[in-house]
Amino acid sequence: MAEQKVKKEPKKATAKKPKVEKPKAEEQPKQKKMTQAQLAAYYEQLKQEAARRDDEYFLKYNVKIVNKEGDQIPFVLNNTQKRIEAKIKELESQGIPVRIIILKYRQGGISTYVQAKYLCR
Repeated sequence: MAEQKVKKEPKKATAKKPKVEKPKAEEQPKQKKMTQAQLAAYYEQLKQEAARRDDEYFLKYNVKIVNKEGDQIPFVLNNTQKRIEAKIKELESQGIPVRIIILKYRQGGISTYVQAKYLCR
């Protein structure tokens, strides 16, 4: 028997779809390592931003007072001052104008607190 060659028909030309490139996830630039001076400056900037937002933080890190022994120490709020600060924040959050009358008593730290609050504003 003679072998018959089967002719293959040429493939029909089909229109190829153009390749659509998938959008790549945005590549984030590699962060450079910060020098010690840059790190210190960045930390200082963060502290200043926090101080702008929080009066108690501002007072602790930027205001010094002289204690009874004559030493300069950071101004940290005592219990009475913290209660007044909480009441002020409460009134401000409710949109009520802050009007507080405090009877004067000695050694409570209210006058110092009020002066320090003016620094924050």
